[in-house]
Amino acid sequence: MTVSFIYIVILIGISIALYYSTPKAALRNSLLLSASLFFYYAFEGEKVIMLLTVILTSFFTGKLLCKNGYKKYIFAGGILINILLLLTHKYTLAAISNPSSSLPVGLSFYTFQSIGYIVDIQRKKDKEIYTFIEVATFIAFFPKLLAGPLERVDSFVSELRKKSSYNGKRMFKASKIIIFAFVCKFVFADNLGYYIDNAFQNDTTLSSINIFVTATLFSFQLFFDFYAYSILAIGIALLYGIKLSVNFNYPYFSSSFHDFWKRWNITLTSWFRDYIYIPLGGDRVSDIRWALNVMIVFLISGAWHGGAFNYILWGFLHGILYITERYSCRYLPDYYKENKILIFSYRCFVFIALSLLWLIFRIENSDVLIQIFKRLFLFSSWDIHVEMAGWLIFTILCMLTFTKYRIIEKYIFNVKNTPVFILKEIFLINLLIILLLFFSTSGNGSFIYFKF
Repeated sequence: MTVSFIYIVILIGISIALYYSTPKAALRNSLLLSASLFFYYAFEGEKVIMLLTVILTSFFTGKLLCKNGYKKYIFAGGILINILLLLTHKYTLAAISNPSSSLPVGLSFYTFQSIGYIVDIQRKKDKEIYTFIEVATFIAFFPKLLAGPLERVDSFVSELRKKSSYNGKRMFKASKIIIFAFVCKFVFADNLGYYIDNAFQNDTTLSSINIFVTATLFSFQLFFDFYAYSILAIGIALLYGIKLSVNFNYPYFSSSFHDFWKRWNITLTSWFRDYIYIPLGGDRVSDIRWALNVMIVFLISGAWHGGAFNYILWGFLHGILYITERYSCRYLPDYYKENKILIFSYRCFVFIALSLLWLIFRIENSDVLIQIFKRLFLFSSWDIHVEMAGWLIFTILCMLTFTKYRIIEKYIFNVKNTPVFILKEIFLINLLIILLLFFSTSGNGSFIYFKF
């Protein structure tokens, strides 16, 4: 899976020209659906049949739910079909041992979109019947198809139904977002990935400090990789006048594990909350039942990423930390909750714990994982890889700068016609282009979350 000439020229260029030259909304949406299906077929070939199966299941289940009779059976049947499609393709031995050849890319995301759609239709008192084109485009819209963000049908269809004419400011804003997404991917994520891959190839010789640096770098690689796709989806959708949800909000500056899951992959977290956690009873139950609900959600979240044991372990440990944090905070004196040194120390602990847990996420071989963690706490050697340390410092400084001055929110996600703003905007855009020209890698452009 690569960011290819076909994707950029045919889908983005030609489809936008056709989109804005088509006056009727229904024809525009048909064009979007055709472009989306072509996109998926171009990269996945016959696996587009799986996408079409999910689309047809969603539409006909929703249509039947809007009528009287047998609603429980129809609802259960629609959900079951999606779950079975996901289970049979994602958790077979072939898929676990060789995901790239067995698993349709984006399957986890578009089946979740389908399940969310069916649940939303079932919950509505006043059933609104969406057209086939609207439902199909909601599930298959190509900017978000492969790795989210996960949208809600009401908000997405309302975007489709808007009469959106060509707007130069919006196109310029979208272009800035796309350029920044490429920088996040090809300058940050892929460069970090180069050092991380090399480090894991020599995992038997990694010192304690290099393991910690590698874990931290992988935290940033995963963030920049997934963040890049999420804002790339936002930017490309904006070219068509469609707004998608924000998926990240500086997650590594979280004050707690609870705060982290409100900032990381926001749309997936809200999906788990609304469609699994709350139906299980949420926090309106006893403490033991609440802890069980949380653990179920985290275990499903781990299994959603893959059937290998490391993903289940990753979800389980996150559940333990989340539950322990809540119970600990309940009995913590107010003095400690307001102590700035303790607050800062806990923030550091949260980030370190997240980084070490990402190691479990990254290393599927349990024997290698055990050896890595054994050496991590031996502190037998303090030699450090200078280039890796340099990238770590550079990345942290960039994130701190962007966060403190809110540079991205001000100058990438906004457009203003003031001279000062335009000068700063031009400087930042040129800086991003320079970074792309001189620091981008020659990788294949594949995003990490495509394998989930």
